[in-house]
Amino acid sequence: MQGIRHLSMTYQLKEGTSTSYYFKDGDQDYLPKRLCITPHEFAPVFGLPKQRAGQIKGTFTIAESSIYKEIAKSIHSTIFAPIKPKPSIIGTGDIRGTKDLLVFQSNDEWSTFTIHLFIGGLFYESTLIDEL
Repeated sequence: MQGIRHLSMTYQLKEGTSTSYYFKDGDQDYLPKRLCITPHEFAPVFGLPKQRAGQIKGTFTIAESSIYKEIAKSIHSTIFAPIKPKPSIIGTGDIRGTKDLLVFQSNDEWSTFTIHLFIGGLFYESTLIDEL
């Protein structure tokens, strides 16, 4: 989609943990190298039938640089499980304070996952997911 930049980052679950993921591959210097995600603790969202939510949290280290670090020292987003997902799309979210869309994709039960970051894509979620 014109005017929307698409980046992707792959994270891998740290051995011996259930929620700690480390950057593995992709576009660097956008999200923190370490993220904490609660993929199996999705809970109903009050007032939104059929939607469930988990969370993603990440704090930038002093050494890390990112356009988002200028906005906030950490990333904290709610992951909303789509109502009509593709099989590998496990949720969507956004980066607070921006109009940027996060799409979470995994083919292996959250052992690894890819975050598709669509800069400026928050209001085009359905179209962008269809293009993946």
